[in-house]
Amino acid sequence: MVMNFSALDYGVFAVVAVAFAVTIWLSARNRAKAVTTDEYFLTCRSMTWWTIGFSLYASNIGTEHLVGQAGAAAGTGLGVASYEIAAGTFVVLLGFLYYPVYRAANVSTVPEYFEKRFNPLCRYLLVVYSLVSWVMVRVAAPLFGASVIFDVILKMDMWVSSVVVVVVTVAYGIFGGLAAVMYTDVLQAGIFTTAGLVGMFVVYRVFPGGLSELQGTLASAGQTEFFDILRPWDDKTYPWTGLIFGSAFVSTWYWNADQVMVQRVLASRSLFDAQTGVIVGALLKTVTVFAIHFPGMAARALYETCVHSEGSMFEEWCTPSLAGGSGVNKAYPLLVARHFPSGLLGLVVCGWIAALMSSLDSVLNSSAHLVAHDFWKRTVRRSASDRELMWVGRITVLLVAAVALGWLPMIVAGGGAFYLFTQNAMSHVAPAVGAVLLLAVLVPCRRWSNGAGAVGGLLFGLVFGICRFVVHVAAKDKCEAMIVDNRIKGPLFECMNFNNFALFSGLLSILVTVLISVSVDLIPCIPERLRERLRGGEPGLDGLTIWSAKLSQMDSEDAVAAATRKERKEKEKEEREEKKKNLGGDGEGKETEDDVEMGGMRGEEGEEEERREDALENANRAEEGGNSDIPPPLLFVQSSPSSLSFPPSPDTPPPPTAADTDSNTHNLAPPQQVNEDQQPSPIDSMIAASPISLNKKREQSDGATLWRGRSSCETEAEEGRAAEREREMQLAADKGGMKSLSEEKEGTEEVVGIEGGGAEKRQRLTRRILLGAAIVVVLSRFALLFTFNTWAAFPLDDVGAPIWEEQ
Repeated sequence: MVMNFSALDYGVFAVVAVAFAVTIWLSARNRAKAVTTDEYFLTCRSMTWWTIGFSLYASNIGTEHLVGQAGAAAGTGLGVASYEIAAGTFVVLLGFLYYPVYRAANVSTVPEYFEKRFNPLCRYLLVVYSLVSWVMVRVAAPLFGASVIFDVILKMDMWVSSVVVVVVTVAYGIFGGLAAVMYTDVLQAGIFTTAGLVGMFVVYRVFPGGLSELQGTLASAGQTEFFDILRPWDDKTYPWTGLIFGSAFVSTWYWNADQVMVQRVLASRSLFDAQTGVIVGALLKTVTVFAIHFPGMAARALYETCVHSEGSMFEEWCTPSLAGGSGVNKAYPLLVARHFPSGLLGLVVCGWIAALMSSLDSVLNSSAHLVAHDFWKRTVRRSASDRELMWVGRITVLLVAAVALGWLPMIVAGGGAFYLFTQNAMSHVAPAVGAVLLLAVLVPCRRWSNGAGAVGGLLFGLVFGICRFVVHVAAKDKCEAMIVDNRIKGPLFECMNFNNFALFSGLLSILVTVLISVSVDLIPCIPERLRERLRGGEPGLDGLTIWSAKLSQMDSEDAVAAATRKERKEKEKEEREEKKKNLGGDGEGKETEDDVEMGGMRGEEGEEEERREDALENANRAEEGGNSDIPPPLLFVQSSPSSLSFPPSPDTPPPPTAADTDSNTHNLAPPQQVNEDQQPSPIDSMIAASPISLNKKREQSDGATLWRGRSSCETEAEEGRAAEREREMQLAADKGGMKSLSEEKEGTEEVVGIEGGGAEKRQRLTRRILLGAAIVVVLSRFALLFTFNTWAAFPLDDVGAPIWEEQ
């Protein structure tokens, strides 16, 4: 059938389209200033908590949920909700366990962290694994879900709809960078959440008795276990052992090691924003149970009603069959098409399209970042400029989308609820990554978890998982023939549920990693130099585990950045007021003010663009050893660990060491006084005046070059870090000489503490409140799981009569 849209639906389409156009236009306009990979891929780490929370949620929810999970609920019951309920725990861990480690390690991708913690081989293994999994599951699966939706809506061919979706998504994701992706995610999440929750009222309209009547209808049709989430350990679909413990390894990869999700929190402007954002994202994950799973079960109940009433009730629901097979994937789209009223129908369709694009743009942007940062700059061109890396990322987006289109037929051939098909595939290869990451973050020494062990654990888990998946697919018919009362009775290795296998594979990967790591120290014949290379990582693992991540230091840096943002905003406000005052009063002055402001803005934008291009050209020349218009001393300054510098050219003397600085402190002259009327603009200062304003630093770590360029980026996070260093140097200059970095840091923290009036105590209190909120969210996940599972909310004695008996 083709959906019949009313004028109200088309009005909703128009409003949503305008909202998207405005959001994309604003993001594209901001992107024009993005000339570094840090701006393009991480938005200069400027995202707030609400953007992070909604983006995490929107990036996760796609058509594989709207079509796949709703179809799984229609075919097998509420057990699929366990994935969404339990996921909240791992979303919280992303902000409270893994983000502090990633930030302390000063990385921008998870493979980069694997190199710092272990060795380069681990980095490349994770890059390859991520790209393959994204192509096979995270891009192809949403495209297949989109083809199902467009087939129901417009009877559009799978290939036509997939190509249209890819072109539209790539169009705004490829040019807008992560900022465009995250801001559209917020809008998309709002549309989907509103449409999904309002759609729950439709279920109550079809089943006036509510969930009790829905359960009675399904139970009378033979689906007595549909509301049971945690089922026996040998259940063919949702064994409790696999759902609670086995899926933990897969979820660790999905939420804490996959760049798509990690990139969101790495773009946060502070520790507070990252941790608050993950709490919001975890709470939003609960919405899918009510917005997707219950409607999917309602569609199955309508099908059973049509069948048992022999077509006298809900005649249109007798086809397609929702009792199994690929027909279950159409459960939710058919419910919307047949029962949602005008206006709401248009809003839900917009929510579908929004969820589809939010998932695709997230994966495509992350794949671009991974290839540009972890492959191209590491192996192809170490001297690649930021502009070159951004174009490499854009080409990667096109290639990943094209390969994913070619993988679509494999998902079609999988049949049944395709969400369970994708979960089956990932549960065979993802546990190894989750196991190794867990050891990397929690084990504080290289004896029990080192580079050799990590490589062994990753390779073992991947090879073991692929071999078992092949065996499992080959024995599929044999295993299904041996299922009795939904219990698996066949050979354990061949027929066990994929969630149980994930538990088995994850534990084995941990064992292999630990055994190989310990053997590196125990085998006496290994030369010490080779032994150290096998261990990998830094001897002290400083900042590479949760035990060495200094949260108080992060809070101090964030406090300085917040104070700087406040000062900058106040200064900008004063400048605007002063400008208005100079322009005169009302009447004619207002017209002149508008004209002057518009002309000034255009002129300033043009000058800023030219200066940015000149700065990049000078940077590239310096990097390649050529001449630069910027004097060499400006390229080498002591700056904070979060900033970046240009690499040295052959003609430029090396930067002064700490010893040289200390020995020359008595020669430092006080800073020159500048006439206030002749102060340069911020752009002039950044490019030509103060070395600190040219906020770039290149950090060397185990042979890896990390770029976190600022260039023309004027975001609050980077300005705060630059201002922190400026304050330190100002304090040193006021006292007549340079001090050590640690002494300067202490002095800065004292100033911030005095200005903030007990800021440190407030920071500790805030951390405790956030930790308490996180614990409550995690406990609520398990409480919700067991509430659904115990029939306390839906006791069998109180179920309503089937709907075909009531009518």
